[in-house]
Amino acid sequence: MVCLRYLYLEQTSITELPSPIGNLMGLACLEVGNCKYLKDIECFVDLQLPERCVDLDSLRKLNLDGCSLSEVPDSLGRFSSLEVLELSGNNFQTIPISINKLFELQYLGLRNCTRLESLPELPPRLSKLDADNCESLHYLVSSSSTVVEGNIFEFIFTNCSRSRWFNQILAYSLLKFQLYTKRLYHQLPDVPEGACSFCLPANATPEWFSHQSWGSTVTFQLSSHWANSQFLGFSLCAVIAFYSVSYGLQVKCTYHFRNEQGDSHDLYCYLHGWYDEKRINSAHILAGFDPCLVAKEDYMFSEYSEVSIEFQPEDMNGILLALDVCEVNECGVRLLYEDGIHPFDLIMPGSSRFHPLDRDGLEARFQAKRARFQANRGEDSSIMRRTYELLDYELYSERFRLPRHVEASSFYLLGDVSPEWFSHQSWGSIVTFQLSSYRDSSEFLGFCLCAVIASYSFSRDLVIICTYHFRNEHGDSHDLYCYLHEKFDERCIYSDLIFVGFDPCLV
Repeated sequence: MVCLRYLYLEQTSITELPSPIGNLMGLACLEVGNCKYLKDIECFVDLQLPERCVDLDSLRKLNLDGCSLSEVPDSLGRFSSLEVLELSGNNFQTIPISINKLFELQYLGLRNCTRLESLPELPPRLSKLDADNCESLHYLVSSSSTVVEGNIFEFIFTNCSRSRWFNQILAYSLLKFQLYTKRLYHQLPDVPEGACSFCLPANATPEWFSHQSWGSTVTFQLSSHWANSQFLGFSLCAVIAFYSVSYGLQVKCTYHFRNEQGDSHDLYCYLHGWYDEKRINSAHILAGFDPCLVAKEDYMFSEYSEVSIEFQPEDMNGILLALDVCEVNECGVRLLYEDGIHPFDLIMPGSSRFHPLDRDGLEARFQAKRARFQANRGEDSSIMRRTYELLDYELYSERFRLPRHVEASSFYLLGDVSPEWFSHQSWGSIVTFQLSSYRDSSEFLGFCLCAVIASYSFSRDLVIICTYHFRNEHGDSHDLYCYLHEKFDERCIYSDLIFVGFDPCLV
């Protein structure tokens, strides 16, 4: 028995661990998951480990999932070789600070620990933390550089509704990423390249991300020699709204680099979320860091002057998730440099709230982008002429008191850019703007709507549902909708289309 390496006691009715367990010098894995009667485990009595248990120097994995533990002993920190610690589904409120002495610990499972209120300083080599549905969790102790080791990591805080510590998570993650990139760039052995990520509840992009956009794509200009020796990589952020159960999630981040000569190059990375089934109760941020080594190693990347980064939610098999499962509402990016890795000037010190960029600022960015797109092309006269025809009919009907359209009117033309005439524009499928206090005046004719559709393969009929989400300053809301509807012939459409419609919105 001294040579026993794996001991599986899962889902048994045992009430305590056998006393000779401390003599199993070679024990590497102890599985005691879902043993609901293990409230008097000998090795956990009175929150102390007896001396004979200290000899378990070979123990690599300890599974105590679903054991109804009300406390975690401080002496747990003596298992210095532990790499996997599963504590999910228990009833404790805190974790002892001695856990940061588990220098080899790489995975910590805390799912469904609904009474857990705080996390201590985390172990230095921790690469995967799953704290899904820790609904009472609201505090995280900050870590110093002396107890942090750089490595790829994934931290999951889904459904932790009380979490208000994005700053701490960001600071800790940045520190680990900075140390990781230094190891990576020095080509140390056993240091794989990959993106790091963390996920927690939030419904807005934090201001720290200097390039932001509504929708799933953000575009911005790159400075000359941006991929210099100080470049550490990209910090990425996607705000995702969930509508149904997610069976695994990762976000594919695609970089579309372009230079002034029209040359382009695409790269991609993945921000990993989770592999199992989860019901997410609110919008969440999935953020991470990509070292993007190829950009630093290939001098040609410094010649690219613009980049668009697209965020696409997928399952773990690489299949794009449908919009009725989840959708990227906002996204943000920040370039990281070694001499400016901790510029928290955009984060409100001590704040518990997120502060997205004001919409006027984003609107200015959109208009600047629009101007670049249309610098060498005139306004599409066909679109404007047909748009004014719709408006002229409404003006004529209003003036002579003729019956007005009750439903939306629409048309389409080939094109890939929203005309500048539309005063409120956005990337993606959602546009948000402020309404003036005079919208209900008698001169109001309705809404003119425009959508640029990237067509891959469709035929016959196409219907676009336009949903209005009205809100007032008191938090009251009301939804309306209309349809833009067009018929096509038998042939498939493979070019981008501009759909324009007019909705009188009589209600």
